[in-house]
Amino acid sequence: RSGGRSGGHSGEVGLSPLHRLSLAEHGDELSSGALSLPRLLRLPHGGPRLLCLSGLGAVTDAALRDALPACPRLAALDVSHCSALSHAAASLIAAHCPGLLELNLSGVGAVDDVALDFLAARCKHLRLLCLNGCAAVRDEGLRALATGCGQLRALHLFGCTRVTEAGVAAVARGCTHLASIDL
Repeated sequence: RSGGRSGGHSGEVGLSPLHRLSLAEHGDELSSGALSLPRLLRLPHGGPRLLCLSGLGAVTDAALRDALPACPRLAALDVSHCSALSHAAASLIAAHCPGLLELNLSGVGAVDDVALDFLAARCKHLRLLCLNGCAAVRDEGLRALATGCGQLRALHLFGCTRVTEAGVAAVARGCTHLASIDL
């Protein structure tokens, strides 16, 4: 038979894996229900590798709980400025996305040291972490990252006003691949 199938998925002729899904411009559609995050992520080949939900008020902890299990291949997640997320979002991300390489939580006010503890315990391969504007982050959270996220290469902390030199030093000591800290 010609026309071949890819990946052994019945009915998926010639489909390649989805690399990037950005919904940052579709907040109204998500809020109204015209688009469903869980349904969009149940695409062939294990969902996207990069998911951008930046600035979407419709993204809640419940939406992440429903959506993230459909993304076992997720390597990069941007939920920056998703104001409806609580610190529980970090535990959901950690539980469902332990293979994450990049995570942007900038502007998510609920991100705190407890959230960083969850991430450090499960997301051992993080290379880029953006926490800009996460004012509840303190040195304790950075110490958790230093212990659990040794592969970290870039850490963005602009606007993390409770972070001191001691926390930055802990990350620098614990993350031996670190090339950049943005304060």
